Amino acid sequence: MRTLVICLAAILPLAALTEPGAARAAGPIKSGQKHLPQQTRKIAFPRQFSLGALYSVEKPDSEQFLLRSEIVQHERGKFLGEAQGILTVPAGRQTQIYLFPSYKLVEHPEVLKQVDPNAFDCVTLNTVATMEAIDKIMPYLKHLTGLKRLELAGAELTDEQVGSLQSFKNLESLDLAANAIHGSCLKDLPLLPRFIDLNVSMNDLNAEAFAYLGQIKNIAWLDVGRTRADDRALERLSHLQKVAYLGMRGNNFSARGITLLNKMRALKHVDLTGVPVSLNDLLPLKASTLKEINLPGGHYTKAELEILNKALPNISNLPLNQGVDKETQKDFGPLH
Repeated sequence: MRTLVICLAAILPLAALTEPGAARAAGPIKSGQKHLPQQTRKIAFPRQFSLGALYSVEKPDSEQFLLRSEIVQHERGKFLGEAQGILTVPAGRQTQIYLFPSYKLVEHPEVLKQVDPNAFDCVTLNTVATMEAIDKIMPYLKHLTGLKRLELAGAELTDEQVGSLQSFKNLESLDLAANAIHGSCLKDLPLLPRFIDLNVSMNDLNAEAFAYLGQIKNIAWLDVGRTRADDRALERLSHLQKVAYLGMRGNNFSARGITLLNKMRALKHVDLTGVPVSLNDLLPLKASTLKEINLPGGHYTKAELEILNKALPNISNLPLNQGVDKETQKDFGPLH
C-alpha cells in the first residue's frame, strides 16, 4: 500500500490536469457551412492501474432521465478507453461520462481521492458487485460530488454501509435495488435539489423509509416494487405531485390503496404486477394523466378488459385482443 501511495504522489496535481481541452474541429469546414468545434477536457487518473472502462453518451435536453448503464454500454454509448493515466474525453454540454469500475478500484478505492470530483456523471457498480463486496468503496465514492447517477443494484449493502448521501449534491438518479437496506440511508434524499429518479425495489423497507420518500418533492420516477409497501406506505407517496412512473409490483395494498393513486396528478404509468387487487378495484382510478398500467395478473376475459377500457379510456397498453395471464404478462418500464 505504501508503494501505491508514493507512486500516486508523483502524479501531477489532478485539478491542474482536469480542464477543458483546446477546441478542435472534427473535419474540414466546407464553404458557407458553420461547424462547431468539439469541446474536450483532460482527466488525470492513476497510472498504476485502470479505474475501469469509460464511456460517453449524449443526453438530449428532451430526455429527462440519465440513461441506465446497460443502455450506455451496449446501445447508445461510445467507449473512450481505460481510466488510466491522462485521458482526453468529450466535454459538450449534453455529454455524460460513465465509469464501469474495475476490480482493482474495488481493492484500492482510496485512489478516488486523487481524481477530480467532477470526472464522472455516472458510476455503476452493478456488475462488479455480483462478484465482489463493494462496501469499502462507499466512503471514497462520496469524494465524487459531481456524480449525477449512482448504480448500486444487487450490492447487498446495509443502511450503515450506504451511509449519508448528502455529499452527492448533484445527484439526480440512484439505483439501490436488491440491497439490504431498511430506509435510514434515504433520509438525505429530500435535501438533494436535483434528485428525480430512484429505484429501491427488492428491499425490506420500513415505515420510516416511506416517510423519507414522501418528502422528495421533485421525484418523477420511483420504483418501490417488492418492498412490502402497504396502504400506509402508499398514503405517504400519494402526496408526490411530480411522479410520472410508480413501480408497485409485488406489494400488498388494498382497493383503498388504489384510490390513493388518484392524488398523484402527474402519474402516467403504474406497475401493479402481482398486487392482490381485482380488476374491479381498478375502476375507481380517475387520474386523467394515466396512460399505462401493468395489470395485477391472473386471467382476464375480453369483456372484463373492455369494462376497464371504458372506465380508463386513456390507457394505451390494455391487451384488448386477448386475455392476460401471469406467465405471458410483460413487466416493463421506462428505459432511462
